[in-house]
Amino acid sequence: ERLWEGVARCIAGLAQTVPVLILLEDLHWADEASLAALRNLFRWLDDSRLLIVTTYRPAAAWERGPVRDTLEALDRVAHITHIRLKALSADQTAALVQRALLRAGKQEATFAIRLWNESGGNPLLIIETLKMLLARGDMAFLPDGGWRLPDDDLPLPIAPPIRKLIRERLARLAPALRATLEWVAVLGESAAFDLLAHGSALPPSALIAHLAALVQQGFLVEQENVYHFEHNLIWESTYRGIPASQQQTLHRRAGDATEALHPEHIEALAFHFDRGHVAGKAYTYILQAGQQTARVGDYKSALAHYRRALYWANETSTARWDVLAHLENAHSVLGHRDAQREILNEMLHLAEALQDTVLQARTYYRQGWLEVLAGDPVQALELLDHATKLSRTVGDHDLLGECLMAVARAWWRIGDIASCQTAIETARPILQKVGDLQGETSMLNMLGNLHLGMTGNYALAKACFEENARIAQTTGDTYRAAAAQANTGIALTLMGDYRRSQTALAAAYPVMHRIGDRHWQGIIRHWQGVNYRHLGDLAQAQTAEEEALAICRQVGNRNFEIEALGALGTIALQRHDWTEAASYFQQAIEAARAGRQTMDQAVLQSYLALAHLRLGHGKQARALAEQAVTTLEGLGEEIGHLKEVYFVYYQVVAALEDTATAHPYLEQAYRALQTMAKNIDDPDMRHSFLNNVAENKAIVVAYNSGHVPTPLKQRSARLPHIDAPTGRPLRRDEFVEVTWTLAAPEDDEIPDGIARRRHRILRLLREAATQSAAPTVAALADALGVSARTIKRDLTALRTAGHNVQTRGSHTPSP
Repeated sequence: ERLWEGVARCIAGLAQTVPVLILLEDLHWADEASLAALRNLFRWLDDSRLLIVTTYRPAAAWERGPVRDTLEALDRVAHITHIRLKALSADQTAALVQRALLRAGKQEATFAIRLWNESGGNPLLIIETLKMLLARGDMAFLPDGGWRLPDDDLPLPIAPPIRKLIRERLARLAPALRATLEWVAVLGESAAFDLLAHGSALPPSALIAHLAALVQQGFLVEQENVYHFEHNLIWESTYRGIPASQQQTLHRRAGDATEALHPEHIEALAFHFDRGHVAGKAYTYILQAGQQTARVGDYKSALAHYRRALYWANETSTARWDVLAHLENAHSVLGHRDAQREILNEMLHLAEALQDTVLQARTYYRQGWLEVLAGDPVQALELLDHATKLSRTVGDHDLLGECLMAVARAWWRIGDIASCQTAIETARPILQKVGDLQGETSMLNMLGNLHLGMTGNYALAKACFEENARIAQTTGDTYRAAAAQANTGIALTLMGDYRRSQTALAAAYPVMHRIGDRHWQGIIRHWQGVNYRHLGDLAQAQTAEEEALAICRQVGNRNFEIEALGALGTIALQRHDWTEAASYFQQAIEAARAGRQTMDQAVLQSYLALAHLRLGHGKQARALAEQAVTTLEGLGEEIGHLKEVYFVYYQVVAALEDTATAHPYLEQAYRALQTMAKNIDDPDMRHSFLNNVAENKAIVVAYNSGHVPTPLKQRSARLPHIDAPTGRPLRRDEFVEVTWTLAAPEDDEIPDGIARRRHRILRLLREAATQSAAPTVAALADALGVSARTIKRDLTALRTAGHNVQTRGSHTPSP
């Protein structure tokens, strides 16, 4: 990191004096260190007067994972212009031919047009055809400096596929040169001289002579002791022309040479020993390659490695169980629940056949963890109980700690704080004793989630996640670092800091997208939806929650399927669509009941009660609200959601009876809210928690005013864009869709009706400006249900009071 920063500062210093151009050719051949340098330069030099131009062959680049990942990463973070090279024009073909022949006469120009017509302007076809004509003697250099070109009636060798052209050129090679070219091809599209020399049967002087001849004849290109094929099709034709038995022999030699000189090149070793059919080494290096790609978050590539490793693992061996375990973990990250279950069943059968108690315990643990993720915590506890007992029997303390953390997560999903805390406290000394850093991060993550989802101590949750991120960054674990960053964003949402939360979530999402973790992608989209809702953008909120719901259903993430359904119900409440809200809440309750998630079910019942209350179903509303309070009280006083269910019960009782009868529930909601606020040491975050979170603000307003607050009401409006011209009818693209807050609990703090209406006008104007819209007087009148004359009178009064209020067509008065 310090090296990249130093290089970046050096270049930035140069760019302050003069603009700097960096040209990187053939990026598809770049090694990982060069790719890392490029990624980091973009990060450090975003604002510098720097132009970086790279060239690469798309097919070759996308076949190499590190190059492909780098290009995708740069697309996300930098201002990149892609210029795809088209086929050459007739003039460009003429210029290319004239440069190749070092002559620009009429004869050469006519030949170039012929070549262009038959090649379609493909540069490779043009060059390969010229080489073939030279090799066959159909084109020759004359003593007077001119060229003997093919006769017009002689067919150009361009009609057959290009591979045939290349095969013909290969067939003309001397056997010794062909053998050297095949040796280069086995090493890949590019090969360093040290590897070529170490595995070659030729002495270095002879090898150098062969390589020079191959460069001269246009098969290879030399760059700093590394030999590249001039085109990947030449490499492909060369490699495919090697007999299978000879391929195996050459790959064994390549593997031995790589192992001797570059034992750190794990993927190359895996490839060569696999193709060379060296079973033991193929298994070892392929498994290591899978682990290596998994560490950098490339789980899709890891899956391919693990599947290949299974080929070399004995059908009934511990080695096979190890590969299956890696395969199952990759499927877990990628959210492939059905594949995960199938592999776990095979792992259990294999562990039982081997009569290996440790492997049985580890399999039960992974099966339990799968059910935690899938949203069946009760089934998870049964499986984890088996794993815990077996791990105690064999004295596997590492596994015991992992099992207890999974048990804690299952109790957390059920909503049992005491059991969750007991599992964490039991695991803590075990993890500390074995010095398991990964276990420590799991414990921090679980503690953070405990406070996030149950106790409501969001500040402590945030501190746990930030420490988790620090450890993950120290160990280079990008996946855990991104997960901790996303969890930090969730804590910020719950404390009302929606914009900072969006920043954290937006930073974590690309990592999960690159890795392919659909489970986390669904979670992040849900919380982005929650932020959009609180920021007043209901359209974006709806879109995000619908995407989250689709992803969670696709990967079997019942936990956040429930959350997304609940969020969609809340959006419908804000739009005063009580029927749709009730439908979403009912679906969420059924999903929670199916997963035996008691706490989630109770909270959703309270929101369903609110929807029924608005629909006029008082009896149903009271029964649901009362049941929710009873259930959560039974789970313990520390449940953070108690404030919500108490407040809903207060609203239901106040509507059906009176505020005096309902007041004790408001007291309990307010007391629970203030207890949670006291846990937030930062005064700004505490203020945000109490005033920016709409549900919390409503409790405070109700407590201070002594009556049920005005429900939050929002709606969409189609308004002229703030920059749209006046004096003519507007086009469709000159309007924008905005979300307006027509009523909110804060309005109740203003007792005078006229002052309250003017407060709402200011809020509507502010929201419109934030969303780049300029409302008309008529739009304001329609939104608030008053006449245009009333709005004009209110606007005049607001200007007199010193407010700079602007509507479409109005003009700022001169000072």
